[in-house]
Order: sequence, then structure tokens, then C-alpha cells
Amino acid sequence: MKSPPVNLVVSLALAMLSACGVACTTGQKKEAAETAFDAMSPKEQTDAIEAIARVLDENPELVDRMYLVIRRHQPTMNRFLDNTATDLRDPELAWRTSTRLAARPASLIQVLRSTTDAVAKSPEARRAMNQAVSERAETMVDILTDDDETLGRMLEVSLRVLAKKPKARQRVLTALREHRGEVLAYVKQDKALATAMTKELVSEAVEDKPLLQKVLKSLDLAE
Repeated sequence: MKSPPVNLVVSLALAMLSACGVACTTGQKKEAAETAFDAMSPKEQTDAIEAIARVLDENPELVDRMYLVIRRHQPTMNRFLDNTATDLRDPELAWRTSTRLAARPASLIQVLRSTTDAVAKSPEARRAMNQAVSERAETMVDILTDDDETLGRMLEVSLRVLAKKPKARQRVLTALREHRGEVLAYVKQDKALATAMTKELVSEAVEDKPLLQKVLKSLDLAE
């Protein structure tokens, strides 16, 4: 049996809903809609939805109204979110979504907050975040170093968290050894810091107090 034209399928579905009019309850309208779509084959249902999508393409204001309605229906909204979350593994869709978020700072802040909180609870998600951060390490650091307060906060928290994670702390020490030249260059830019660090290191290394005083004096570090 040949499927009816798409416009006829849609018209039939809309006609069944319109027949109820204002006299129908919400439940009756829902039943009418279910009856209309149940009468169609899967192919006809898809064609009807496709026809509706084409109408929405040409009438953006209807998309906004449709979104507001769907957002009130949690099962449907969650289904859309689940499908979108799965499809975001596609680079092109992920980019389109990301550029829209980047253009809406308030939304971006909330998404970053919520995503971080959700990722923290899942080992698999934590590994995924680490991979993404590693692949964009330079860009991430470039962004984080835009703000002095953020940079200071990250350093402070990093030191506190590293104290609780021996393996991570060891990796940091290895990195410091590998890049000690760059680290030393930073320290040397602040004479007070260099003096304080040198004094503390020498004090830790020399247990003989008289000898310590001689060493500090020779380095012009004695008080």
C-alpha cells in the first residue's frame, strides 16, 4: 500500500487535534494525538515529523515556542538531551554547540561549573577530562593565566591537593627537576623569594648550627 503524501499525513494528525477544540481536556487532546500517530506506519510517522521540521525551518519563532513547551515535558526534554550528549562526540556538532556557549558567558559559567561537579564523581569522566585538558594544555594555561586571582587560586589549591596525592606530587617533582632551569629563572626574578628559599634550604641541609651560621654569612644570608 502506497503511503499517503506527507502533507496529507500531517493534515490528518492536525485535523484530529483540531476536532477536539477548546472543549477537549488536555488528556483528550493527548489521546487524539496518540491515535493520529498510531494510525500511521513508522515511515509515515517519520515523514510527518520531517514535514513539521521543514515548517519549523521556515518559522524560527515556532522553534522557540516549541522549545518552551518541550522544556516543560521532562521525559521528552531528557531524551533530547541524551541524544544530543551522545552526538556531541561528533567534532562538527561539538564545535557548533561550543561556539554558541562561548557567545553566552552566563550559560558557559554554569555549564563549566555543573560539568566539573559531575565529572568529579566519575572515574571515566575524570580520565576523559584529563585527556581533553592534556590535548589543549597550552590553550588552557593561556586562558587561566589571563586573570591574576584565578592564577593565584589555582596555585594555592594545587599545592594543597598535591599534599594529599603522593603520586601526583612525585610527578610534579620530576617535572621541576626536568625544568629546573626555568624554575630557577623565575625564582631569581624575586630577590626576596630567592633569599628566603636559599636560607630555608641551607637550614634544612646543615644540622651543625655554628657551621650553619658560617654558611649563611658566607652567602650573605645571616640575620
